[in-house]
Amino acid sequence: MPTDNAQEDEYGSAASGSQSVLLTPRGLAAIPLLCAAASETRQSYLARLNSTTNTANGWWMRQEPLCADPGSISALPETAVLTIAVMLENINLYLQLDEGAKNVLNTVALRPGVVQSLLWPLHNSLLVVWMLIIFISTLTGSALVTFKTMFLGSKRTGVSLESIFSQEIRPCKNGADSLTESHQTACVRLLGLALYPLGFLCRFCDGIAEIIPMNAGAQLFAASGVYVTASAMFWWYWFLVLPWISMVGLCSAFSIGWCFGLIELAGV
Repeated sequence: MPTDNAQEDEYGSAASGSQSVLLTPRGLAAIPLLCAAASETRQSYLARLNSTTNTANGWWMRQEPLCADPGSISALPETAVLTIAVMLENINLYLQLDEGAKNVLNTVALRPGVVQSLLWPLHNSLLVVWMLIIFISTLTGSALVTFKTMFLGSKRTGVSLESIFSQEIRPCKNGADSLTESHQTACVRLLGLALYPLGFLCRFCDGIAEIIPMNAGAQLFAASGVYVTASAMFWWYWFLVLPWISMVGLCSAFSIGWCFGLIELAGV
């Protein structure tokens, strides 16, 4: 049975394992860790909860916003997801650690593992929603800094267009592409499918910077203009469609959770 430290070594804390690299948000660097966390099986999830001795040691409790300073307005989407996830984790741990809660469950012939199995799909879905917020934050931040650099110049912003492509746009493309790899769990691959337009946008703009028959500066400027324009044109997809898909996914996860609760109840 894994301990808290063992689980931390397996896929780590997203906050501690993702240091900022120039412009790249910590969240983008944490995507592989979050993908590994989302691949945790139900049995491993139950074993990890069973080895957690108090709510302060919960995995979600140790996380923090990765794309903005904690407490800032821009960190609100991540904070909302983390708050909901911590609440669900605390419910799972309370049912397991509190003797009164155990007695209540015993009166209706239930075990803590049944409720924990019911909430397990929500745990994975919240990880996927967190990754979605990270990608949208990266897209928004990179588009804004690109726009400012194009019109104010790199000396005023302290950032060059070349740095934006190498440290923001290309890593975002690689991260989005990695979500659909065969080893990823189903919910992560579904996220990769939903984020395909983002990966295509980054790939298309990066390709423009290489094929335009101009000097390097003009190539980057043209590609940056396409990136900013396309990002703005598809605002409805980033801020309307993707959040709607997230809500559908969370509702579906709760519905599927009843199946896993019954499986645990049956002892299968």
